[in-house]
Amino acid sequence: MKNDILDRARSLLTCPHCLEEKAGALNWESPFRDLLVCDICRREYPLVDGIIDFIPDFQPSSGVAQKFMENRTIVSVYEKYFRPTFTRMASPITYDDEIAWLQEVPVAVSPKYALDLACGTGKYTRLLDEMYHPDIIFGADLSLPMLENANANKSPNMIFIRCDANCLPFKPQTFSRVNCFGALHLFPDIPKSLAEIRRVMELSGCFTCLTSRNIKGWQTWFQTVFSSLFSFHFFEDAQLEKLLADSGYINVHLFERAMVLLFYGYAGV
Repeated sequence: MKNDILDRARSLLTCPHCLEEKAGALNWESPFRDLLVCDICRREYPLVDGIIDFIPDFQPSSGVAQKFMENRTIVSVYEKYFRPTFTRMASPITYDDEIAWLQEVPVAVSPKYALDLACGTGKYTRLLDEMYHPDIIFGADLSLPMLENANANKSPNMIFIRCDANCLPFKPQTFSRVNCFGALHLFPDIPKSLAEIRRVMELSGCFTCLTSRNIKGWQTWFQTVFSSLFSFHFFEDAQLEKLLADSGYINVHLFERAMVLLFYGYAGV
């Protein structure tokens, strides 16, 4: 079963370094299926403890937010304590509210392949799996400690990968369902990340997201200070709608919860 799902997943993957020129196919270098190699540039992507690493030479940035995501102590309490406490500082929204919202998002067909981008410890990867039962669901993140935690609690149809949101290692139009909860505001190049997500989505595929929202009032000073300390972006509604439209998303619906913003939209032409 392990090798079967890895082989099926391989057909959906491509070398992230060859995307702009010619999509590089990935093949197993050995019969042990522990190393993927691009047939064009020959870059190597190891499979370590079940996680495919598309940035094996990655060094965590000096940014405070990334340091938090790489800290194993924080990762161990992230899902149960850190994330809900952090969110409640900015909004009355709870995990139950987030789950209820996701379950109500209109999706035309049950996805065969799904992607949970910036999956963290895999809470919403598991939820999407329960909701849709896709053949394969990928959980992708930049933090290896987060992925190790998620991989320890995975279902047989889940594959976790480490990759860059600005350069996703998937073939075009792979997914009819993509989710990104709690990370868009941390991406260094948001327009590029949104364009990459759109590239790997099927036409009319659904994208859901939870991110941060800029609000006017006494909180403005807090948002300004927080942004400078943590490289954290707070979106204005109109700004986000334009970013999404420019990246090819249609029928976007925004839901405001104080400093938290949820939205869904669909991949347009």
